[in-house]
Amino acid sequence: MKSNWDELNAINSIPPCTCGASHVFVKREEDQRLIQFLVGLNPNYDMIRSNILMMQPLPSIDRAYGILIQDEKQRVIHTTTTDFIASSTSMHVNTGGPVSGGNGENRRTLVCTHCKRNGHSVNKCYKLIGFPKDFKFNKGKKFAYLAEDQGTSDQSDQQGITQKLYHDLMVLLQQNKLQYGTPTATNNATTINHDSFRGPFSEEPSSSCRTTWTHLLSTKSNAFHILQSFIDMVSNQFGTTVRCIRSDNAFELGTGLVQHAYLLSKGIIHQTTCVAVPQQNGIVERKHKHLLETSRALMFQSKLPVQFWGDCGLTATNLINRFPTEILNNKTPYEVLTGKLPSYDHIKSFGCLAYPSTLSHGRDKFKPKAVPCVFLGYPLGKKAY
Repeated sequence: MKSNWDELNAINSIPPCTCGASHVFVKREEDQRLIQFLVGLNPNYDMIRSNILMMQPLPSIDRAYGILIQDEKQRVIHTTTTDFIASSTSMHVNTGGPVSGGNGENRRTLVCTHCKRNGHSVNKCYKLIGFPKDFKFNKGKKFAYLAEDQGTSDQSDQQGITQKLYHDLMVLLQQNKLQYGTPTATNNATTINHDSFRGPFSEEPSSSCRTTWTHLLSTKSNAFHILQSFIDMVSNQFGTTVRCIRSDNAFELGTGLVQHAYLLSKGIIHQTTCVAVPQQNGIVERKHKHLLETSRALMFQSKLPVQFWGDCGLTATNLINRFPTEILNNKTPYEVLTGKLPSYDHIKSFGCLAYPSTLSHGRDKFKPKAVPCVFLGYPLGKKAY
C-alpha cells in the first residue's frame, strides 16, 4: 500500500504555492490515507482503531503504524482450545451433524436474497420451497431456516446437546451453586477472588481469608498476564484452584475473547459488576480505600517523594495482611491463610534511616563498611530489606 501511495504522489504531485494552502491539502490527503489504512484492519484491532480515530489531531500513518505494532507486541496469543463454549448450547440442533452447509460453506456468511436472513442461501429458503411437515415455528426468536437434503444426509433432527457438553454444563452449575452458598476454603485458600484496577496497579483480595496481593503494572494490558500467574501460584502454593473471579468490566480482566477463552479452559466463572454499580464488588472497593489510606499515611510520615508511591502501596499490603481484623474474629489474614501466627520481629518503621553494609570486594581499610539509606519495604523472596 505504501508503494502504491508513493507512485500516486509521483504522478499527482501538488504544485508549490506561496499562500500555504498546499499544507492543508497534504494534511487532508494524509488523513484520508490514514482512515483508509485503519478501515482495512481486521476486527481484532477495533479498540486500538477507535483510540487512534479519537486523537486530535489525527496522527500520521507512521505513528499509527507504530501504535499498532506496540499494541500487537503486548498481545499474547493462546493456542489452547476449549471443549465447552457457553454460547454453543443455545443453537446446537444436530447432535452430531456438521456445522457447515452442504457445500462446506460457513452458514454465518450465507445471506438469502429473498428473506434477507443469514444462515442459508435462496435455493434453500423455506419461504420459497415450503416448510416441512414436522417444522416447529419459534415465535420471538430469530433463526435461519435451512432446507437440508434428506437424500445425502442421515443426521437426525433431534434437538439437544452432546453428552460431553451436558457434563461440562453440570460441572459449571455445581460451581455456580457453591459460590452463592457459604464460602468454603481448601487448605485455607479462597473460593472467590475479587479483582480491580486502580491506576497503574491491580489488587486481588480473597473473600474467605481476606488476604490481599498487590501488583504494580507497567501497562494496563499486562493485567491478565499477572492474573494468570496468580492463578498458577494459588494452584502450586496452596494446592487448590480458583473457582470464581469477580471484577469490574475492564477489558483486560477477562471480557476479551482471548481472556474469556482462557477462563473457560480453566473452568473459572467470571462475574462482572453492572455498569456504574461498584457496590457489587464492595470487598475490593473497601480494600482499595484501606490500602490507599494506609499508603498515604506511610508516605506522609516518611516524607518521601511521590515517585515512591509504589513502595508505599506494597508495604501497606504487607502490613494489612498482618493486622488483626474483626471480620476474621481478631485474626490476621496471614494466620487464616497459612495457619501460622505472623512474626513482627522484622517490622521496621517505613522511611527510617538504614545502614546497609557494603561489599568487602573493592573496599580498602579507610572506606566505610555501611552507607546511609532509606528503608522502603520488604522484598519478596528474600530475607532482607
